[in-house]
Amino acid sequence: MSISFIFSGLIILIIYFCTGSLSCFAISFFTLLLGIFLCETINKEYRQKGLTLFFIVFSVYSLFALFHYFSFAIDYQNFALNWRDEYKYFTVAENYEHVPISRIFRDCFIDRMHIKNEGYIFYISTLSSIAGTLFDGNHLLYQFLGTTLFGSLNSILLYKLLLLYIDKNDSFRNALVFLLFSAAFQYSFFLLRDIIVLFFYLCGFIIISKAFSLRGLLKLILLAFLIGNIRFEHGLFFVAFIVYYLYIQFKRYKILFIAILLVLFVSSFAIIKKNYAIIIRTYEYYSEFTLESVMSVEDSLGKRIYMMPSPVRELGILLNSQIQPFPSWNDLLSSNNIFAAIIALLPIIYSLFWFIIVFSLCRWVILYRKYKYLSSNLILLLFISIMFLIANLVNPTLRRLLCIYPIFFLIYAILRSKVVSISELKKTNIYASFTYLYLVVIYIVIKNV
Repeated sequence: MSISFIFSGLIILIIYFCTGSLSCFAISFFTLLLGIFLCETINKEYRQKGLTLFFIVFSVYSLFALFHYFSFAIDYQNFALNWRDEYKYFTVAENYEHVPISRIFRDCFIDRMHIKNEGYIFYISTLSSIAGTLFDGNHLLYQFLGTTLFGSLNSILLYKLLLLYIDKNDSFRNALVFLLFSAAFQYSFFLLRDIIVLFFYLCGFIIISKAFSLRGLLKLILLAFLIGNIRFEHGLFFVAFIVYYLYIQFKRYKILFIAILLVLFVSSFAIIKKNYAIIIRTYEYYSEFTLESVMSVEDSLGKRIYMMPSPVRELGILLNSQIQPFPSWNDLLSSNNIFAAIIALLPIIYSLFWFIIVFSLCRWVILYRKYKYLSSNLILLLFISIMFLIANLVNPTLRRLLCIYPIFFLIYAILRSKVVSISELKKTNIYASFTYLYLVVIYIVIKNV
């Protein structure tokens, strides 16, 4: 732990000396302290592993946040290219640099000036206001590190979730693998809201994995509210996990459960009705955006899938969503500096990694029926997670699906640790790798025919 802690401190100093920004130093130091504090919620016998995990993840994520900043510092026009989401959010945050937090709160939650994403806009704008008031002003890296804060804390939450199902060493290894090889890595230093949604989803997964309590139920309701203010659709779907939590407790009392379910349904319906126009507008926007994006690329795999008849098309979209991005090297080919190229290596890694996870789950759960070794609660969670994927078929971008990935990975980790033999694991990894390679070869052949 001492080495990882020293490395964390070294990264903070590197960030300060490379940027000269006091605000960047402050948020990095605050993240380190907050992570140490959050580790106190881990049982004492597992705490040292949790701290080590956090220090490693914090160091790597912060270093790549610095690389991400350098890639745009070299060519800022590339940051603003095509009005990218990161640029839009940074522009909004910049406008609030000298605005008091009370005014930001009124704009976001009372006047609702931004219509949607108010929770996330409040967060990044508050960061900007704090930087402008207490330090040397808002900074692009500072905003990236605002995402890294939640990305680093996700390491502690994922570790705590895994500890509820598998032993300490397996929990540590699996958490580290997921955090460094999945898409969670890349999005943990982008100026986007997805990692914050993942953070709150992980909080919810921990709660629903424990015994029922009224406090837990109230926390889940609060989480649904928080998530809904960051991304409305994800907050709405989170209600499914509240239903799951209630079902586990009251499934023996069917009348009571149905009564509670009706209350939740009426409440959710009222929320949907109130936001119906926004939901429809969002649905239509992403439907058109996704279709235009896919159809504009000649001879792409996505275009071929969208041209298929239903329900083959929907199945193809669902499967394709699990190998994103494909081809994984596009960003690397379009990178225009060394730092952008380093960042572009990550999709190549996490695309293969997640394909292996999904391939393994399909092989073990469907082909070899390893689901028999899973509890009925986990099977139900898996079903809800698949429903989440289906609900996002209209725009199945990776970062929108990321919040549900810990459930798939949890089931993978349980089977890998408790059920699947070492020889079977190696065999599955080999089959998955060669299948992915086969898809790459097929793609290259089709592309060049």
